[in-house]
Amino acid sequence: MSDMSTDYPYCNCGKRAEIRTSWKTPNCGKRFFSCLYWNAGGCKFFGWVDPPLCARAQQIIPGLLKRLNEMEESRKRHETEKLRF
Repeated sequence: MSDMSTDYPYCNCGKRAEIRTSWKTPNCGKRFFSCLYWNAGGCKFFGWVDPPLCARAQQIIPGLLKRLNEMEESRKRHETEKLRF
C-alpha cells in the first residue's frame, strides 16, 4: 500500500495521524498510524497500516536489520580512520 492511496485517519486530538515505521520485533518494518504528538504527550492514537507479517518475515527481518546496522557502524569506523590519516 503506498502512502498516496492511504486514507489518513484523524487522531483523538483532531489532527491527521501520521505514518511511522516500527523497528522493534516482531513488527520490524511495519507501518502504523500514530498521533502527530505521539512523543509529546499526545492522545496515543495507534493503528496498523500494513497487514501482519508472516512468521518467516518476523524471523528474517530482525537479523537483516542487525547486519545492516553492523555494516553501517563498520563503514563509519572506516571513514573516521581514513580522516585521521
